[in-house]
Formats: sequence, C-alpha cells, structure tokens
Amino acid sequence: MSYRRKGFLLRSVDYGESHLIFDFLDSTGSLQSFLARGARASKKRFGGGVLDPLQYIELTYEKKSEESFPLLLEARLINAFEGIRSNYDKILWGARVLKLCRFYSKEGLEDPELFHLLGNSMKVMESADEPETIYWHFLARLMAQQGDLERTEKLGGLLASPIGEIQLEAKKRENLSKVLRRQFELLFHKKLEDLF
Repeated sequence: MSYRRKGFLLRSVDYGESHLIFDFLDSTGSLQSFLARGARASKKRFGGGVLDPLQYIELTYEKKSEESFPLLLEARLINAFEGIRSNYDKILWGARVLKLCRFYSKEGLEDPELFHLLGNSMKVMESADEPETIYWHFLARLMAQQGDLERTEKLGGLLASPIGEIQLEAKKRENLSKVLRRQFELLFHKKLEDLF
C-alpha cells in the first residue's frame, strides 16, 4: 500500500553506492526520514533535482515493517523556489533555515506552526533583497514559537510581525544576531554556527 505526503526536503545524504536517505518535514510539521533506492542513478524517477533541498515536493512511498525507513517510490515537484535557487546568498541563508528546521523538528511529533513558518519564510526569501534579514527574523520567530526566547519589549514588534515585513538595518541585524546566538548557546551549549 502506498501513501502520499507533501512537505519540504530538509537534507539528503548518500547511502551505499546509489541510494539516498533524506529528511522530510511534512505538512503536519513532523520529521520523517525516507530511503530513495537508486536515487543517485535514476534520472527517470527522480530527475530534475526533485530530491534537492530547498523545494516543496509531494512524495509517494510505502512502509514495510522490515524496512528501517519508508521507501520512496516517486517524488513530484510542487514548488522549486527558483527565486532562491538562482541566487547564491539566498541558497546560503535558505540552507541555514532548513538546518534550523532539522534541528528543531522531531520524528513523529507534529508541529504545524514550524511547517507554516518555514513555508512562509521560503516564499518571502524568493523575492527578498536581504535574505540574511529573513534568516534572523525566522530564527527569532522559531525560538519564540518553541519557548526558547522570551518576548521582550525590544523583540516584541519583530516577533509579532510576519516574516519579511520588518526591515533591519545592518546595526539592528547585528544586535539581533548577537542576542539570538547568545540565547541559543545558553540553551543548547553549542554555538549556532556549529549547526552549519
């Protein structure tokens, strides 16, 4: 029996000679890992870079009890976010957003707010002039959503604003990045940059 899911491909890693294992955040905000047999060699089933990160895709898969990962049968591209993929800075900051999602998401634990925050951020980043600002705004909203950042007077407007609606000049962006880095390190005993 086959199943379908829509979501974001967060990361893929080589497995064996021609396979891929990839992490996928579905529309419920739940993390799941899939095995794509022969994905590195099969242009027919997985052509056009459909299994590259920074894309919104629909998967068809089956789950066999003896398999450790659900087996990917087919992947269909829904949104390639070409506005991100055609700009090096946007690829860099978009990839960091995905790594943060991978860090915060949990297998089997639904978090639809995380999924929606990611989707909105990717849409805004496509046309953003300052992708770094989108990244820091995303991180602030994500940490607040997860209970890792208190709403202070300084952050109140940022946390209440939709992604991309606040412009941060370089000095304010630098100050925000210091606050978020410090809070991340206090909570997780690692530097934010260690994720990348």
